[in-house]
Amino acid sequence: MHPLVDQVRLLIPVLDDSPIGFAVFDHELRYIYVNDALARHHGRSAHEHIGRTMAELFSADHVAAVEPPIREVLSSGRPHRDVALSLPTNGGPRHFSINRYPVHDLVGELLGVAVTVQDVTEARRVADLEAETARLRENAELAYRLEAAQRIAGFGSWEFDLRTGRALWSRQLCAITGAEEAPRTEAEALSYVYADDVHVATNFYRTLVDLHRTATVECRVVRRGGRVITVRSTGEPVFEDGALIKIWGTTVDVSAQRAVEESARRAERAAELANAELAAEHAVLQMFQRSVLPETVPEVPGAQLAVAYQPITQRIEIGGDWYDAFGLAGGRVALVVGDVSGHDLRAATAMSQVRNAVRAYALEDPRPCTVLQRTSAFVALLEMDLVTMLFGVYDPGTASLAWSRAGHPPPVLRTADGSARSLDGPKGMVLGYRPADRPYPEDAVTLAPGDLVLWYTDGLIERRGYDMHLAVEELRRQLAADPRPADAERLVRELVAAVPAIDQEDDICLLALRRD
Repeated sequence: MHPLVDQVRLLIPVLDDSPIGFAVFDHELRYIYVNDALARHHGRSAHEHIGRTMAELFSADHVAAVEPPIREVLSSGRPHRDVALSLPTNGGPRHFSINRYPVHDLVGELLGVAVTVQDVTEARRVADLEAETARLRENAELAYRLEAAQRIAGFGSWEFDLRTGRALWSRQLCAITGAEEAPRTEAEALSYVYADDVHVATNFYRTLVDLHRTATVECRVVRRGGRVITVRSTGEPVFEDGALIKIWGTTVDVSAQRAVEESARRAERAAELANAELAAEHAVLQMFQRSVLPETVPEVPGAQLAVAYQPITQRIEIGGDWYDAFGLAGGRVALVVGDVSGHDLRAATAMSQVRNAVRAYALEDPRPCTVLQRTSAFVALLEMDLVTMLFGVYDPGTASLAWSRAGHPPPVLRTADGSARSLDGPKGMVLGYRPADRPYPEDAVTLAPGDLVLWYTDGLIERRGYDMHLAVEELRRQLAADPRPADAERLVRELVAAVPAIDQEDDICLLALRRD
């Protein structure tokens, strides 16, 4: 008995009845053992195989497909597992699952190769049928989802087969155009296009077919019933083996979008017109406001007087902030900073009236307490809105500055040594609310050489959500932190420039007096 047979001798009773084909080859690739299952595959008896090679039994094509892998196992000693192999037969191709194993003796010497052959043709056919069924199911689901997606997204699809001249529209495109059934030809499809836009649709078609380019077109479509809608179509050519076979694309109803865009354009034009009118009105109001402010301030002997005005730029309105400085008897100078609440022509008009009243009262009796008392009575008679003010008189001969304030932020004094402090007193109620027989409290300070006092409106320090007292303290620290000698002109210019336009909540008026 051949050593290989001896190796598989114990399994032969099992292998003979196995439905899986089994064979053993020696080094010369002669059959040493073949079971009945494999012999049936070959159309020969098992006995006919023994001692013979495949070349003696089968065609050259069969040998070329089967023999080289067996030789590779003999030479490498490595098995081949679950190898797929297809062979032609008279009944068509058959498919097999092949395993090839080296066979060794007890001391490890390679004796030959064992091969198992399982016919999986039917299993593969079933698997192919299942795969085809799954593919058809997926295609059906894809078609359903595509229709659903078109319905949800509001667009339809179309194509024209240039080989047959047949048109194909999706159900959603029929719904968009109001077609009871899809058109079958290009001419039927064009019949839905608005007459004046047929040339546009035709050029779109020619771009796709003649120029082979992707294109987009927007045209009007007449639905059944006569309603005209605007649609946008995008298409592209489809090639097969270099030849143009069809064009296809999508169409969406953009009527509502175009209506919204037209409304937006009309609204934009109306807004531009309104803004132009507001800008013109604002320019007139600013001109009026600036005409109320003094063009120049008086020269103050032994001192430097500087003013600045910065209107708010984030709004069309104007405010009631103002400053004033004018001469008094005895060489004294009156200084005023005030604020009428509101940002409109009424506020600017009220500011003009208060300013003129202050000038008249100061020329009669310039004492700050008296000027504020009389101005408060004037504001109460006119029933104005909230009005705050600082009024003071500076005497160049004594360098004394006396002032009263009515609900206004306190002045800040920067001394020659660089320190700064708020002049918190005196405190008085806003104008219009203090009894007419009660004068406002008054305070005074004597300026040393190099001292500077700053008056301002709340636009300089007012910030959204920021405490006013903290803002005044921050201004004081800002003045104290500047190591340079005080200069009134430079100070008001830099303070205005330091306020970002986006943060400015109100107009800014500044008045700075520095003793030389």
